[in-house]
Amino acid sequence: PKGASLWGIRTLGNDRVFVTNSDRSLLEFELDATGAPKLARTIDLPGPEGKGKSFPCGFAFSSDGSKAYICLSLNNSLAAVDLGSGVVIAETPVGIAPYDVELSPSSKTLYVSCQGGSRPVEGEETAPSAGTQVPVDRRGIAARGTVDMIDLSSFKVSKTLATELQPQDVVVSRKGLLFAANANGDSVSMFSLDGTS
Repeated sequence: PKGASLWGIRTLGNDRVFVTNSDRSLLEFELDATGAPKLARTIDLPGPEGKGKSFPCGFAFSSDGSKAYICLSLNNSLAAVDLGSGVVIAETPVGIAPYDVELSPSSKTLYVSCQGGSRPVEGEETAPSAGTQVPVDRRGIAARGTVDMIDLSSFKVSKTLATELQPQDVVVSRKGLLFAANANGDSVSMFSLDGTS
């Protein structure tokens, strides 16, 4: 679809495809008998303070397929959307510029990659990026990257894991390991699912 984001497409069942766009929407397509997609619904994902773009990126479904957990890059948050009603039912702050999210095999934890890392501390050098002050190094690029662990029972960050620079795709393996691909670190970070490296 026009305006699709650089990251964010998943299937649900055999006949539904969901795609985030580079504005503020999650698009739902239904596939006909030939496999051709038809736009069925547009779910609104508002920007900061309910205004403007949110630039939704990667997302994951709950184990029962009733919810979508979506990275809202410009909001620096993770949203939970009820797919029945198409409404954002919760939103929680994460690190800067969340990009991808993966659900744990136990369905108790979400892992969110944050390209800009954690928020700056007092005295740290920063630079503005899309309305957010990002910690930067002497080259003027993001100084760190992180993966936030979200406890689904509280829908809050329970732990922050340090990665190399600009983590993007995150994957949970069948053997109980978490991998984060670091685009500006030319590396992959590996953790156990409890967050130990």
